[in-house]
Amino acid sequence: MAQETWFTHSVPLVRDIVADNPGLGDKELRNVISKAYPYEERRGYAYKSWLKAVKHVIGDGKRRDSVRNMWVN
Repeated sequence: MAQETWFTHSVPLVRDIVADNPGLGDKELRNVISKAYPYEERRGYAYKSWLKAVKHVIGDGKRRDSVRNMWVN
């Protein structure tokens, strides 16, 4: 079995947060995601992977609504 990475661990967490908060605006959703950061320090590879997972799930700001709605279904 493959070893789980910080990124593969973070993506489902971010997806769950997005799915649990469908009515939030972009700023509020990012605030909830930020508060839900599950690792110890906001530095190093774990934090970079968390940010990459957030970008993967909700987008980079240009197409955020369409990307976010894809995970809610």
